[in-house]
Amino acid sequence: TKQEKISLMEWISWTVKHLEDNLEAKPNGFNLGLNDGEVAGQTVGQLHFHVIPRYKNDVSDPRGGVRHVIPLKAKYWD
Repeated sequence: TKQEKISLMEWISWTVKHLEDNLEAKPNGFNLGLNDGEVAGQTVGQLHFHVIPRYKNDVSDPRGGVRHVIPLKAKYWD
């Protein structure tokens, strides 16, 4: 519903602020991600949203989405 979408954005905003306020190393940015459906990479069959704190130079090239933010965990299903 429209209200559920609004609530989701409020929860994401709360989560970002909470991480900014509580992580010892303050993030320089965030990746926000949702994989909706198997063809989009969804592997957990429930609604969930990824909020990933990012730091300058944490990877050599941060472009390309959230899947490979942590290269050693990119293929966690193997």
